[in-house]
Amino acid sequence: MSDGATPLSRAERALVDAVRTALGDQAGVRAAADGEHRIVLHEERLLVGRRTVPDGEVTIRKVVDVVPVTTPLELGHEEVVIERLPGTDDSPRETVVTDGEIRIPILEERLVVEKRLVVREVVVVRRERVVRTEAVHETVRRERLVVEGEEVADDGTAPAMPDDPAVRPAPHRDTRR
Repeated sequence: MSDGATPLSRAERALVDAVRTALGDQAGVRAAADGEHRIVLHEERLLVGRRTVPDGEVTIRKVVDVVPVTTPLELGHEEVVIERLPGTDDSPRETVVTDGEIRIPILEERLVVEKRLVVREVVVVRRERVVRTEAVHETVRRERLVVEGEEVADDGTAPAMPDDPAVRPAPHRDTRR
């Protein structure tokens, strides 16, 4: 190997060959022209979002109720009262006796009912957004490389775990020896 690449150890070569045999090129094992093998490791990422879905509906309608109302009101009317008094010596005397007539208007109060539409109240209906917090508990899969029972250090790429330590699972420990 004159290109300066470090040759694979026997264990590394056996591992690469075993992975290629078991999984084939579809699993991310690629052989380069210079004999170098590349293994692609995968991990699942948890994508948490929100979606708006119908949760029922509220129907608001106006209903007209007929309510009996009793309002007391005093009504009056006029009546003609004729009072007869006996004549006295001081009473005025008419010298001519003629026929005559007097018209006296008599008034009566009658009930008038009028209905007017007035604003009783204004009802405002609106939707308000109420927020609640839910924790998502889910597992994800992540591939890692093990060579001769030792775990190979990651290259610094961030795992697909959330930053909250309460949600992060305990690290995987290989107990095989």
